Amino acid sequence: MEITEKEYNKLLHVITELKEENRKLHERVERLESELRKYKNENTPSSMTPPFLKVLEKKVDKEIKNAEKKEDDQQPKYNARNSRPEADKIDLHEIKECPNCGNPLRKRKRTFKRIVIDIKNIETETTEHISETGYCDNCKEVVKADVPNTLPNMKYGINVISLISVMSIGMNSTTSAIASFLNDIVGIRMSEGTVCNIQKSLKEYLQEDYDEIERNIKEAFVRYKDETSHRHNGKNFWTWVIATSQGIVYKIERHRSYKFAKQMEIKQGVDVTDGYAGYNRLECEHQRCWAHLLRKAKHPPYQFGESESYRLYKRHVDRLLKLFHSAKTAKEACGTSKALQRRYEKRLHVLLDTISKKPMGKNIIRLTNYIMRFEGEWFTFLKYDDVDPTNNFAERALRPVVIKRKISQQSRSMENMESYAMQASMFMTLKQQDRSYSQYLTNLLSNSPRSDKS
Repeated sequence: MEITEKEYNKLLHVITELKEENRKLHERVERLESELRKYKNENTPSSMTPPFLKVLEKKVDKEIKNAEKKEDDQQPKYNARNSRPEADKIDLHEIKECPNCGNPLRKRKRTFKRIVIDIKNIETETTEHISETGYCDNCKEVVKADVPNTLPNMKYGINVISLISVMSIGMNSTTSAIASFLNDIVGIRMSEGTVCNIQKSLKEYLQEDYDEIERNIKEAFVRYKDETSHRHNGKNFWTWVIATSQGIVYKIERHRSYKFAKQMEIKQGVDVTDGYAGYNRLECEHQRCWAHLLRKAKHPPYQFGESESYRLYKRHVDRLLKLFHSAKTAKEACGTSKALQRRYEKRLHVLLDTISKKPMGKNIIRLTNYIMRFEGEWFTFLKYDDVDPTNNFAERALRPVVIKRKISQQSRSMENMESYAMQASMFMTLKQQDRSYSQYLTNLLSNSPRSDKS
């Protein structure tokens, strides 16, 4: 069917108008998303989110949850706040007279039940162990019976040792606080020096499992690495952490240098790190932390001379945020691929080229140089499913160590410092696996061949 030139021009005009309307709608959606990102993004705390957005978000989440709920998920969840265990005993409380006026009461059949959970008095048990001796004609030496559930040359049982380690690592208690708790609450008189010696003695028992975690981490495909300072005898040491899905390992070293980063190098897989130069020469793929980049972008160190320079910088940061958000959305929608990584690397280059054609201040130059220093390492998470765009996993793993440093200030003994790194590694790894560190330590000490010798 042929159309006339007049009809063709009319259709062309309609198509042009629809394209223009579509372009305006697209720009409006982008502006609205940009405004929404100011209130809701990966770095926005809950207190900064407007109440109406919270209500809307809860409503949407509830609708999605109801839509995706399956029949297998109908089992009630455990409620730690309102759950009540079965009673070990039953107490009947009688009332015979009114507590207000003392008038005798007529008994009614109605009763009220209430479950109360309490702690009994902590009791200690002191046992005298008598070990028989005998002479072995084959070995030509005198041997004696083993004393179970204790460590060599120690008068405290493995339950006390496990409690000290849990309080130190899991609760970040100081040595003096642990000694005070044992003296005042448990009833065991123990000096602060003994608490340190007990923790130091755990090093030889944890060494084998600690080495196993380190071997498992070297087999992991994705590693999250970070470091923080550690004070030892008034000198600055460094706590290094490598966090993976297989476990978490801490190492405390004297220096923060490339040499130690090289010692922990794993050539296959991906390292997710911040901008520390010590990781640059490691022979593996890298994913640089977007959270560090965005924090650096939002807190420029130099003052802006003119309002125009501030406007350009703010526009540059907003485009960078939008690009990062678009990359995460694309990964969720399209999956991971090398082509997707190249596409967003190209978009980042286009963004930087656009900025370079305009007047640049010190802040834009600083931010652009930081991005270009790690060229090709910003969108590795688009290539692999298990790689995150930020180093938050390692940051969260370092948080207990930082809190311990703020409470205890510093360590004094090298052996105690190494033992702390092992205990922290085992505690965080078992916590990641939803296992009890206290139960693990008790089983380890009771089953160790060294623990049965006195």
